[in-house]
Amino acid sequence: MPEASLKDWLKYIELNHSSRSERSLQSVYQIYKQITKGNIAKEVIIIGGTNGKGSTAEFLLNLLLHQEKKVGLYTSPHLFSFLERIRVNGEPIQEKDIVKSFKVVESNKEDKTLSYFDFITLAAFHHFSLLQLDYVILEVGVGGRLDPVNIIEPDISILTNIHLDHMNMLGSTKEKIAGEKADIFRKNKVSILGQKKVDLNVLKVLKRKAPNLLRLGEHFRFKEYLLTKQWKYN
Repeated sequence: MPEASLKDWLKYIELNHSSRSERSLQSVYQIYKQITKGNIAKEVIIIGGTNGKGSTAEFLLNLLLHQEKKVGLYTSPHLFSFLERIRVNGEPIQEKDIVKSFKVVESNKEDKTLSYFDFITLAAFHHFSLLQLDYVILEVGVGGRLDPVNIIEPDISILTNIHLDHMNMLGSTKEKIAGEKADIFRKNKVSILGQKKVDLNVLKVLKRKAPNLLRLGEHFRFKEYLLTKQWKYN
């Protein structure tokens, strides 16, 4: 597909990469190492959780842009255009750039099995790796352990909250779901939970993954001022 348009590429990826056969990220990681040189940014933030991921990502993007940082953002799904999923400094990726990255992934995957999300995530990583970014913010699609963004070693991992979702994929209990989602935590890095009320059994699961877990209501707080539309953090 050397001259295919974005529309053609998306159709091709969707029809030929619907699911990953093995329950592993090994093939995704191998391709990632082939198509990128070094890290995708100086600092990486991964955001998972049942809901609130997108708004958290947008907030962090604007916070970092206000500090004049160069920031990449990878989210899903999109509202109007696929290009919204991959942004740099708030601007969607250009069609020619994502097509270029699709070509790189396709030429390096060989006989490895990739899902639709594996393929487009690898393309996003390839694009980011070319830009010398200060930060990249990555939103988990589903779960955490087997989501392709989890091949990256984050400096900060955030779980917005833990509720019952995608039970057919993640498990039938909050504890099992917490275990899947908390796999984005790294023991020696910053791990944050943005949920005040958490079942004790769920909290035990999270702390096994992140012994130094920072929790809303315990390690940090915020207060909203509705009249002035402001908030205060401490």
